Amino acid sequence: MSDFENGVSLDLSKFNSIVIGSAAQTMTVGPGVHYRDIFDPLYNAGFYIQTGSCSCPSVIGVAIGGGVGRLMGKLGLTTDALQSVRLVGADGVVKTVSATSYPDLWWAIRGAGANYGVITSATFKIQPLSNNNGGNAFMLDFVLPAEKSLEYFNIIEKSFNPKPVNLAGIIVFNWNSTRDVYPGGRGSQVILELLTNNATAAVPSSETSWPWRDVRGFFQELFVYDTGDSVTAQGAATYGSQLRSQFAPYSGYSIPTVFVNYARGDEKIEDIYGADKLPRLAQLKQRYDPNNLFAYGHPIPLSYP
Repeated sequence: MSDFENGVSLDLSKFNSIVIGSAAQTMTVGPGVHYRDIFDPLYNAGFYIQTGSCSCPSVIGVAIGGGVGRLMGKLGLTTDALQSVRLVGADGVVKTVSATSYPDLWWAIRGAGANYGVITSATFKIQPLSNNNGGNAFMLDFVLPAEKSLEYFNIIEKSFNPKPVNLAGIIVFNWNSTRDVYPGGRGSQVILELLTNNATAAVPSSETSWPWRDVRGFFQELFVYDTGDSVTAQGAATYGSQLRSQFAPYSGYSIPTVFVNYARGDEKIEDIYGADKLPRLAQLKQRYDPNNLFAYGHPIPLSYP
């Protein structure tokens, strides 16, 4: 948010209620609720839900960007669990948005939701733990030297083709030489997520604005350094751009593609939202936010193309 200017930033941290409806198998949360806040209440009530890949983000924030994670092969995207939201639009009107109320806006917010209003609560479908091994998960860690990388990936390719819906692979790269050059960035990582997408791909692309339902893997670069460390910041920007350019040609897409919640901000708008989704997204932006009030963070244009 250090680059945010000429606007208003809303602190919604006090909107932190969590309401679990066991009979209806639903969970309603506010925008101040993070994933780490819901795990214990859900488990204690006998439920679970598909989540993002990290415990720190807002549950709603992840969902309205699509929401990818380890259970997307079994349950779909986080946005696929959404049942309804309460949204304050640019006109100041509070709207209940769902499949039957403002269905056009419902389509848009599931993938590009930050562009159309402030969401004050969201209701999700939750799943009984009995459907997921009682909530048990098994983790197997491999720590390998660089020269074993090809052998390792050959094993991974065989194990993940076809991939069981309950299997997820998270590959983390670290290089000692890079850490030596940039000691201020020792907490940085390059992560390759190999995630099944059976349930995600089963939802027709036309159902939501999220454009990448056929994706089976995600690549992200996390650069961590102290504020004011300009040397490491410049190194991260240079190295990150180079690495992204090297990986993009092997993505299986003819253009670069990026998950909006992972986007850096220098990508083309088509790379984030998909050229086929943008005309409708822009029409809805013009209808619900004609003055472009919500224009920070990968904004949808008022017209496209």
